[in-house]
Amino acid sequence: TAAGGLIWQRLGPRMRSGKTALLAGTAFAGLGTALLALSLIDLADRVADQGIPGELGIALLLFLLPAMAMGALFGQLMQEVRDISGSVGWAVGINSLGAAIAPLLAAQLLIPTLGTWRALVLAATGYLLLLQPSRAALRWAAGPALLGALLLAWPAPSPVKVPHGGKLLALREGPMATASVVDDASGARYLEVNGHFRMGGTSSVRSDYRQAMLPLLLHPAPRTALFLGVGTGATVLGGAQLPGLDVRAVELSSEVVALLPWFDDGATKQPMPPITVADARRFIVADGGRYDVIVADLFHPALDGSGALYTTEHFDAVKQRLAADGVFCQWLPLYQLDAPSLRAIIRSFLAIFPDGSAWLNHYSVRTPMLALIGSRVPQTLDPGRLDAKFSDPQLRPVLQPLGFDRPIDLLGQYIADAGALARFAGPGPRNTDDFPFVTFDARSNVRALSAPPWQLLLTVIGQTTTDPAGLMPQAYRPAWDQRLNAYGQARNRFLQAGAALTGDPRGAALIAAAAPGLLDSVRLSAEFEPAYAPLMSMARALLASDRRGAERLLRAIDAAAPSRREARDLLTQEFGG
Repeated sequence: TAAGGLIWQRLGPRMRSGKTALLAGTAFAGLGTALLALSLIDLADRVADQGIPGELGIALLLFLLPAMAMGALFGQLMQEVRDISGSVGWAVGINSLGAAIAPLLAAQLLIPTLGTWRALVLAATGYLLLLQPSRAALRWAAGPALLGALLLAWPAPSPVKVPHGGKLLALREGPMATASVVDDASGARYLEVNGHFRMGGTSSVRSDYRQAMLPLLLHPAPRTALFLGVGTGATVLGGAQLPGLDVRAVELSSEVVALLPWFDDGATKQPMPPITVADARRFIVADGGRYDVIVADLFHPALDGSGALYTTEHFDAVKQRLAADGVFCQWLPLYQLDAPSLRAIIRSFLAIFPDGSAWLNHYSVRTPMLALIGSRVPQTLDPGRLDAKFSDPQLRPVLQPLGFDRPIDLLGQYIADAGALARFAGPGPRNTDDFPFVTFDARSNVRALSAPPWQLLLTVIGQTTTDPAGLMPQAYRPAWDQRLNAYGQARNRFLQAGAALTGDPRGAALIAAAAPGLLDSVRLSAEFEPAYAPLMSMARALLASDRRGAERLLRAIDAAAPSRREARDLLTQEFGG
């Protein structure tokens, strides 16, 4: 902008139609940015890997000429005002007022109504309104006016990349985000923010429900729950399935909330709980309520502002909103994080919740999620109480489809206590408001998206030790320690086997590749249902095409878990013993 003003100071006095030409040139420069945007979308994605230099290069291509033109125009208009009135004070005041109004007008009206691209075209063409009516001005304005009209009629470029065979169902552009609903070739529907960050979809509903249920089951008797972050709404609806639970939710982006109806499959009988559109940090500080359970969603640390939701200050504010026996759950997307950010977040969490622990959501190596669980006072779990919950006729229809059939299905998701987490995190900086390490590390977290999604998960289970000592009262430990240790070993072997699968095997190839690792898991713990159930499904599938292979697999399952009868019963039924 400064360079444009300096250049115009030298060249402007030599031009007879200086102001008229400059206004038309500024309009042309802005429209040129809109034209360039049509061809630079793909290039922008490619150079984003270059970090700040790549982003700066794209920004210069798009905005250098318009910025210089606006700088020259500002200088020209100030010069004319001074020549007329001898002072530029009132003109600077009007310009400052316009600069204050412009973001509000663009963000709240133009972009939501027209979209970012058409709003840019309209703003560029709007410079022509400053021309004084004359024949010469009309000649100067004709070109940019015609180009602006053509661009307004042109289909706006989509900021969302649609996968091959998929389609864009809905798009909302606004001041906080560009949110979209996309169908892929398989028919799965997902929510995407800013064209990069996937916030869940129809294929992850069961996992989303489990995100809500795990912290709710860890609380003795929750009555109120607050969800920070909504995404597709499935996690909030998962919590609302719990009888007698009063659920509230907070979501920063009104664009995301507007797209929630696209993910209403009609299967759940629960209406969507009330959602407040607000910044989670400000809401937590301003809210005067107390909650039995607070669940923070998967915030991608590279998304603008998300790093602030992992600071010690925010965790401390959340702690103040917990009831006396309240539980806080911070979900972490291991497939979207690098190790330094994870360690900094854990150090920050333990600074506020010194008795914190880590849990897994499910045993998928494609989208692994870690929960940091904290509470106002140290808590232990009563397996007897959990057993009563799982047997409750009101709760059982809710829990069983999510894989929570017995207490060990929940307790087996336990990864590490506070001591093991502290050793894993090691020494280093915390993520604080005055040292936002996670924000500084955002570029590394973007690169983490291209790493194998299970990489950080294997690091966590390889460098932490699951010790059930602090998990339950001493009276229960003799009956549970050995079971939980065996279950944890089976779980870790299952995850390692899943990460070792290469390609995308199907049918018999999948069975041949996956069965050895699943059998290893079952040998370690016959209770590890995530391995036993798929093995039985594989055996039933083989019965139709390879009965000899089915018999071999069933005998291997029976030998690996002789304490269970399912494989033996199917052997007897199909092969007579």
